Amino acid sequence: MNNNKSMDDDVSNWYSTYGLVTIERIFALMKIRLSVAELHTVSRSKTSPYYQLLQISLKNIFNGIIMSQTNDYREFAQKMLIDYLLSGAANLAPEQTKPEGVRLELELMRTALIETAEQFDLLQFEHFSLINESQKTAIETAQTLPVPRVLLDEALSLKVMEIMRPFIERAEAVNQRILGFRKQFYDIILKARERLDAVPDYFNQFETQPEHMEALNFNPKLGEETKE
Repeated sequence: MNNNKSMDDDVSNWYSTYGLVTIERIFALMKIRLSVAELHTVSRSKTSPYYQLLQISLKNIFNGIIMSQTNDYREFAQKMLIDYLLSGAANLAPEQTKPEGVRLELELMRTALIETAEQFDLLQFEHFSLINESQKTAIETAQTLPVPRVLLDEALSLKVMEIMRPFIERAEAVNQRILGFRKQFYDIILKARERLDAVPDYFNQFETQPEHMEALNFNPKLGEETKE
């Protein structure tokens, strides 16, 4: 329940930044045309069936933003390790006295990164499948709503909410898994950076290049801020 509320709050904060343009485009896909005043009404009232239709699309969009961040972390980690391998330092660095030498640790990291990335690819496929399925149901449900438009109707709103509930629950589950992958990739970056600094004859030029660092120029806590 707390996780769901957290995602709702995050989506709300994100929506307040992008506003009516976003929901106007979402409704356009459902062939719903509303005035600016009507958009304001339905986007803020849980007793509106249009509010309930809107929620899954907002959650999917928000998940897509965090997924893009996670992809940036993955690519950054991959490029860090590739830069190390191409530098030749992987062959020059002497092993530590312990069995788990620098080269071995970095190789294990690279293997873990590949496996984690493959699992994340499956989650991305699940995310895109959810978008397609939920959008199809939202469009079909929108076509059943009364004409002329009934903007506020608690009974109708509850009916639409029940139809969309399975998709909402899936989106919230996907959200938590995306956050988990984002943390995994971030932890790999931190650990790889620490181990690379310990490699003799290797200078980490990768992180001195602005184009690489720009890929991480976003809010790394998006979607996981602590709520009161």
